[in-house]
Parts: sequence; C-alpha cells; structure tokens
Amino acid sequence: MESKQLPLVTFAVIAYNQEQYIREAIEGAFAQTYSPLEIILSDDCSPDRTFAIMQEMAEAYDGPHTIVLNRNDPNLGIGAHVEKVGRMSRGELVVMAAGDDISLPERTATLAEMWQNSGGQAVCLGSGYKEMDMEGGILERKSQTWFPDFSLPVDEFARLNPFVTGATSAYSRQVFDAFPAMLDGVVHEDVALVFRVKLLGGVGVYKDDSLVLYRQGGISRVGKSNKEDPLGESMLVARGRKIMDYKQKLEDAKALLSTEEYVSMKRVCSIEINELRMRIHSVDPKVSLLSLMKLCDGACSYSSLVLALRLKLRNIWFLLKP
Repeated sequence: MESKQLPLVTFAVIAYNQEQYIREAIEGAFAQTYSPLEIILSDDCSPDRTFAIMQEMAEAYDGPHTIVLNRNDPNLGIGAHVEKVGRMSRGELVVMAAGDDISLPERTATLAEMWQNSGGQAVCLGSGYKEMDMEGGILERKSQTWFPDFSLPVDEFARLNPFVTGATSAYSRQVFDAFPAMLDGVVHEDVALVFRVKLLGGVGVYKDDSLVLYRQGGISRVGKSNKEDPLGESMLVARGRKIMDYKQKLEDAKALLSTEEYVSMKRVCSIEINELRMRIHSVDPKVSLLSLMKLCDGACSYSSLVLALRLKLRNIWFLLKP
C-alpha cells in the first residue's frame, strides 16, 4: 500500500534528564520504517544536555519523517508532559517512547498495522519488549504477560488499576482530545490513559513481539529494598502516586459515566485511597501508633490495618534500636 494511503502517525519521544541515553532513543525514532510519520522530540525542561542533543539531531536529520521539537518551560512532570505532547500531535495514532529506551525500526509499522486491522477501533495498543541494563546490555525477553480486560465493569476496572507498559504503548488521539487536563502530580500516565480507554468504551490490542528495548531503572522508579530503605520512606512516594491514579480516574469519569456508575466507582476508589493513606501514615514518624489505629478504624480493610500496624511497629523498632 502506498504511503499516501496510510494515516499519519505520530511517534513521540518523551524525555527528562536523559542526555546519556537520548541519542539512542532518537536514532530509534529516525529509523522507523513507517510513513507518513511525525516525530515529536519533547524535553521536560531538563537541566542537562537532553534538549541540546535533540536540537542537534533534528537539525542534522535529512530523512523522510517530519520532525517537531518541543521544550517545556517550566517542568510539567510526566503525566502533564505526555498529555501535552498528545495534544500537540497531528497523527491519528500516537506511539509513545521514553527517552532512555530504544524502539526497533518496525515498531510503528507493526502497531499501525494492528490498529488498521482493528478497523481503527483499537484505542490502546501494546507489545512485548526486551530488557536492557543501564549500560544497554540485553538481559532477557520480556512481555506484558497480561493485558487489561476492557470488558470488566468500570468500578472493578478502576479498582484493579491496570496499565499497559508505557514504553510499549500507542493510543488513538481520542484519549487526549476527549478529556480535560490531567491533575498536577500524576506520574503513572500509563494508568490514567488506559482508564480513559475504558471510559471511551475502547478496544485494546496486544502483540507478543518485542518491539522495544526497555531500560531498567527509569527516572520514575522509586522502589527500594528493606536494606536500602529500612524506614520505608520510598513507600510514601509510591503510595502517593497511586492515590493520584485514583483521583485522576474520578476526575476523568465525571463527564462520561452515569450517576449510578460514578457513585459506585467513587465508592471503590475512596476505599483504595483510604487504604493507601493508612500505609503512608504507617511510615510517617509524625503519626503515633495510637493515632494510626484511630485513623485506620473504619477507613480500611482488616488486612490493611494489620499491615499498617506491622509497618509502624517495625519503624519504631528501627528508630529506637542503637
């Protein structure tokens, strides 16, 4: 099929503070075999040379794709950055790429073919990937071994907090055009966008091919071992991010759900938010054991109460031991 008969697709490279890896990410974008292709190189106000490298490579590029440069000022954060680029895009399909990963040349063509085979009904697409270490060494083949079940009731879908691995995802531009701006502080854009797909009644399509080299330990990663973080302070960050996931769902659902569906979903999300808050309080040294028990009372499940108390007692032990 001639390229003039194919829809315009956008390939978006989203970066922040990734000067060490951004060149490889852009080379992967430039090597995409699909056409017509718009490539957006977008930097979130990095203090390093990430944007300078983007500029240098854009100026030197002489291939068939259209190149668009963007630099945010000030820094927007991951969720708002992804959304801004989605709204900037002109393609009917938006392929997402992180500034520290490498997309294989056939990635866009494969996703576009999946999208066309769905009759344009697929609002969300994903694929497998291969993991790299921070130095670029290939580790092992990986796949998102599950894919969101979009047939679930909306409240159950919200509770499960499903996502499609952001580095492998592509979306119809509906997920950007049909909703208001994301809330400040949203980091898990892959969770927010997948829930928007559900709200739109969309279809998700997955292909078990490794189309991305995915670098471990991205800039949004906060998980640490007990040895690295004995007081569980990284949990404060991780749980806070999950609370924002549920708040964003409630914000996006307001205009699209019936009153009955929204009330049910709000009840489910409120329970999840309360339980996450209890876990945050459990590692907050300013909250006493007695205060934690009062906060937990009636606000979360028995299992979450037990876990919160165990975490609080563990932290007290770490603080008191010589």
